[in-house]
Amino acid sequence: MSPRKFSRRSLLAAGFGVTVSVAAASVLAACGEDEAEPETMTETAMDSGERETVTIEYLNWAFSEVGEGPAAEILDAFHAAMPHIHVEPQNLGFSQAQDKMITLHAAGALPDAIQIGFWQIGDFWDQGMIREVESMANAANFDWSDYAEPLKNRIGNEIVVVPMSTITGLTHYNEGTFEAAGVDGPPDNWDEHIEIGKQITNPDAGQYGISHAWSLENPQVYSHLYPQIWQAGGEVENDDDLTFEANTSEGLAALSYVLDMELKEGMVAPGSLNGTEQTLIENFGSGLSGMFYDNSAHFNGYLEREDLSFFVGPPLEGPARRSGFTFGWRNSIADRTEYPQETFDFLAWIAGVEGNSLLAGLGNQVPANKNATPTYSEGKMSGLVSEAVKWATFEGAQGSEGLGDERLILVGHIHDAINGTTSYQEVLDRTETEWNESVSG
Repeated sequence: MSPRKFSRRSLLAAGFGVTVSVAAASVLAACGEDEAEPETMTETAMDSGERETVTIEYLNWAFSEVGEGPAAEILDAFHAAMPHIHVEPQNLGFSQAQDKMITLHAAGALPDAIQIGFWQIGDFWDQGMIREVESMANAANFDWSDYAEPLKNRIGNEIVVVPMSTITGLTHYNEGTFEAAGVDGPPDNWDEHIEIGKQITNPDAGQYGISHAWSLENPQVYSHLYPQIWQAGGEVENDDDLTFEANTSEGLAALSYVLDMELKEGMVAPGSLNGTEQTLIENFGSGLSGMFYDNSAHFNGYLEREDLSFFVGPPLEGPARRSGFTFGWRNSIADRTEYPQETFDFLAWIAGVEGNSLLAGLGNQVPANKNATPTYSEGKMSGLVSEAVKWATFEGAQGSEGLGDERLILVGHIHDAINGTTSYQEVLDRTETEWNESVSG
């Protein structure tokens, strides 16, 4: 594997994996000139103390996840709180949003606010797509201590995102599949996890204990593989200098737990190494796999299924037992916007107590703001989301601050190990060498 060389600037951005083509990059460079930022109040409005109404556009996939009704209710509340700012949302599916951001930026038409994945931050900054938000946040006395560290991504020393939600890794289980196999409930530890997976697995019937999204595509690696390694007791990387930290006895043990304890028992569904996340979710929902490692952002995909539930983990006994791996949704401000302050005000409201409580409660999400007080709908989902909130701890949770294309180095070698061409120790040795060369280069 030939690791891509990264600038220190991009690495500290905590984002990577979306690479703009050379042809697109030439267009993007032409769009990078600074634009004058117009006054947003007319003289008459200024004299009278009234604000001129401005319209900003918001490209996102979050509102598609939470649903049309909840999204409209959230925006209605914002418009009531700040009537001088009108938000026109562009609510797209995850993949469509990724493609459209690049296309619109190349055309010089990127919306004022965009939802952004942490793996995109470094590339988007280097392409001149986003701007820093910390100066406006500090001027507005925005309290960064209300948010977990993994949600505060920086370029150098400047924060360039506004948190939106917390996401934690969870193992879901299909209660109907468990009952059919004579399993009473979710496992409490790794040994039970393996035994239940073996009990459910019936290859002749096309049924397996668990599905994973372990392909080389982004963002599946950080959503579905690294959380399990961390929860099993292994560090992946050092956020301070971005070096590879998994090549330790604890890291080797964690990798062995995650891979050997499942793969060698034949309980992992085919397609886990190359299937799309959506396909694997559908297989799980249909009962073809009894368990699926997913994240809390997808709760609404399970909302109408009375036979689906989840457990967190599977946790290990002793000191390696850890809470869910924390990452999340976040937003950025487009560098080309004519209304940076109004755009920040909108994103800050979403991140604040009122907006974050509505987003989490109406959308069945885990809030980013630790002071949020969401009211979840009555019924099964209320308990499930509340359980996820408990596990998505704000203090001591590990995120993915510095992970970029390096994470593909590790999973690429893991594919080799699964295919029997290398050992787990060689996986860690090779990854450490290539990872650290990439960072230092």
